[in-house]
Amino acid sequence: PGTGKEMFARGSHGHPPRSGQPCVAINCSAIPQELLEGMRVGTTRGAFTGAADKAGLFEEANRGTLFLDEMDSMPLKLQPKLLRALQERKIRRVGSPRELSLDVKIISAVGGRPEEVVKNGRLRSDLFFRLGVMVINLPPLRERLDDLPLLADYFIQKHNGILGKRVTGLSAEVLEAFRGYAWPGNVRELEHIIEAVLNVADGETLITVDLLPDHFSLLPKITLGQYESQNISRFQDFFHQADVDETGGLISLKD
Repeated sequence: PGTGKEMFARGSHGHPPRSGQPCVAINCSAIPQELLEGMRVGTTRGAFTGAADKAGLFEEANRGTLFLDEMDSMPLKLQPKLLRALQERKIRRVGSPRELSLDVKIISAVGGRPEEVVKNGRLRSDLFFRLGVMVINLPPLRERLDDLPLLADYFIQKHNGILGKRVTGLSAEVLEAFRGYAWPGNVRELEHIIEAVLNVADGETLITVDLLPDHFSLLPKITLGQYESQNISRFQDFFHQADVDETGGLISLKD
């Protein structure tokens, strides 16, 4: 979560020949099971009580792109119907006798390695083989830290415009702290932190450590119990300053 799957899908859609057509995104885990079928293919007036003529997701995305997020959350009993639509490139609205031909680019996402999702029984193997023509891994932010300055600058400019601020970038200390953080919330967490900081920034041109949220205590502390091993030079400085006790003798290894 938070690696930018939908942004990637919309970026892919933004290239010809589909860039001028609809891009429809849906989170399969956010729709009640009883509504998913109607949303997928649409409904016909009179098909059931209260039903109206309404296009489904496939029809809305026709000639464009349909992004199906969290595909592994789709109920297994609905997955064969999706498979048929992909294979036949046709759908039939609920209650309609007529089939509609489709021209849709499908981008789908699962929350883990696809082969593991299939092995765990959350995604049908035949559906994966149909969808997985091209498989792309979006790595977590901690595995692409070189992207941090670019992403941070993008979010700073975005929220400058929203909040009317004039922040220009990150201080060197903040960038160092960001590089040492695990980013469990990935790119989404980075944007939220930037937004939080800009809400409290008052005339600052750089984001400094004192503006970071309280839970973001990242910088190494010069104490033996909390010291980060990768910061070798400051680690050595600590011991150079502490290599004798108050009486002038050597301190014990335990101390």
